[in-house]
Amino acid sequence: MDKKLVSILGGTGLVALAWLGGSFYVNQQTAGEIKATVHKAASGCSLRIQHIQHQQFLFSSAGQFELHVGHQCNVDKDLRDLLVARVDYKTNSLILPNALTRFDWTLKQLPNEADNTDSLFELSGEGITRLTGAVFSTIKSQAFSGYFDEGSWRMEPLEGDIESYDNSMLFNLRTPRLVGRGGGDAIDIQGIGLHADLSDTTLSIGKTDFTIDKISTSQGFGQGFSITSVTTQNTDRLDSQVVYALNAFNAMGYDGQDLNLELDINGIHAPSIKTLMELSEDASSIQNLTVEEDQKLRSAIRELINQGLTVSLAKLAGTVKSAADTSSIEGNLKIVINPNSAKDQAIQLAKVLESSGQVLFKGNVLGEEQKIQLTQMGTAVLTPEGLKASYEYSAGILKTNERVFEQQDVSAALLSFDNYINEFLNKPIKDSIAGTSFEESADEAETPDYSSVDTPEQLVNMTINGFPTIAPDDSMLEDSNGNRVYFQTNSAVGHQIVNTCNEGSLCLVTGMVDIAKEYHYLKQLQSVMLAPGAAAAVQPEVAYATPPATADIPALAQVSVQPSFDCNKASTNVEKLICSSSDLATVDVQLSQLYKQLVVNSPAAEAIIEDQNVWLKSVRGFCADVECLKLAYQLRIQQLARY
Repeated sequence: MDKKLVSILGGTGLVALAWLGGSFYVNQQTAGEIKATVHKAASGCSLRIQHIQHQQFLFSSAGQFELHVGHQCNVDKDLRDLLVARVDYKTNSLILPNALTRFDWTLKQLPNEADNTDSLFELSGEGITRLTGAVFSTIKSQAFSGYFDEGSWRMEPLEGDIESYDNSMLFNLRTPRLVGRGGGDAIDIQGIGLHADLSDTTLSIGKTDFTIDKISTSQGFGQGFSITSVTTQNTDRLDSQVVYALNAFNAMGYDGQDLNLELDINGIHAPSIKTLMELSEDASSIQNLTVEEDQKLRSAIRELINQGLTVSLAKLAGTVKSAADTSSIEGNLKIVINPNSAKDQAIQLAKVLESSGQVLFKGNVLGEEQKIQLTQMGTAVLTPEGLKASYEYSAGILKTNERVFEQQDVSAALLSFDNYINEFLNKPIKDSIAGTSFEESADEAETPDYSSVDTPEQLVNMTINGFPTIAPDDSMLEDSNGNRVYFQTNSAVGHQIVNTCNEGSLCLVTGMVDIAKEYHYLKQLQSVMLAPGAAAAVQPEVAYATPPATADIPALAQVSVQPSFDCNKASTNVEKLICSSSDLATVDVQLSQLYKQLVVNSPAAEAIIEDQNVWLKSVRGFCADVECLKLAYQLRIQQLARY
């Protein structure tokens, strides 16, 4: 036989052998990857794969498994599964010029009592594993439908594709139509599309587009709706831009055109975000964290805030038409959290926060009556350009429409939010979310139901130094000039006044009041305190049931007031500040007395002790000046007074 022919045949044989050997190896690798995926998902909280059946052949494989999506770590098994489906797959590992493997798959929803679908949906696709390692697959479905309380919905077939490699993903999905009808309403959404091109799925780096060609409802319609998101990374920072656009709409007698909103979030600390995303993926829920994971999560949140970021509504624009006029709207907003150099201290927004914004409405679509109402309420002002609403905050000073708010009120509000953040960051996350938050409790306690009282909604501040007259229904306080403020005795506000001020004793009360004719109706109490010299009229254990506002703490000039601890043993900066201020020493004694009473008498003593330790460490312990301590004590006394 010709030696050349032998060489060719031999070479061809070697190539064929290498091809078959490579295909066999790829098939084994595919089987290993399937097993690794199943093992990883076996104990997941958001997704689990069960009942795997895999058959391995020489150059191919086939199998099926059950896919469970939902709250898999929930103790109640009836609440675990949002979706249960069976996945069937086949692979072919004979290497081709454009693919290492080829595969096809189907995903069929299985009946589940928690589902509200009339027809079980089914997805399917065909794909390849590229020589680069990227995985590509088509996606398609049949039409499927479901129902809700008073109606039903139907979605037309989906079509699309997905390609992933390492931590990147390219995704396209589109459906012609989604329709829902029932309860006297209807919605028809046409041309729904989702496109994503992400180079890093963990940090969402890349671009995503969500589009709707047209949406019609029982109240109106819109067309050309889109949400475009772009995230980029610069060293250890992320910059994200989200643009909302609506080409046209018609609703409630108005036509709108070219509505645009651009939201920018710049300077996000990428390592903190990555940590949060990884913990979220591992645990599915912050209820399922280990002690180490919990500490890591709180450290990441603290670092994210301390590193600073900027949130901007860079653009708000559009045109609105009515039968009588055409108007335009434009605006912007900026919130800056500056980096915190003292990262070992508690979060203090008053020191790092800056913000400003404005909205300008040109034209007469609103009408003169509506404009007058907005200006009378202080929401906006009339300018030569149009109706304008604006605000600016910096260094503890808040201006809205050129009106300056009391710095004390702004600082107190920010400190209240600081307390909530620091409390959240200084104890286990699951403990923070298990109960009602401080702010929620405050809202419930301080906002009684006044549905039976005919008063307008507009509220203003009022302070009165006078004597209370307690009546079964409406009670009042009256000062020496005849000014009166009314309150309901059987309300949270009323209880605070009654428990603090005996009838006929002089009290200083500050609160939000409704203005109705010549009457002031106290609706939300901000602070209650005894005026100087009135303490003798009230029992000590009642006198401090509610705290004074910071600015109202009476100065005890030339009087040495001892706090609740021995100043000779003061070692920390906070203790020394308290010992140097009679005001601080006074409120320290007030807080100490109230705390001791609650520990002895309250059924929630154990929780109060734990909260107090957290407050001492995470709030009081990080104050660096007298004003911070005054506000901290004020809000802590208010918090304890609610037990």
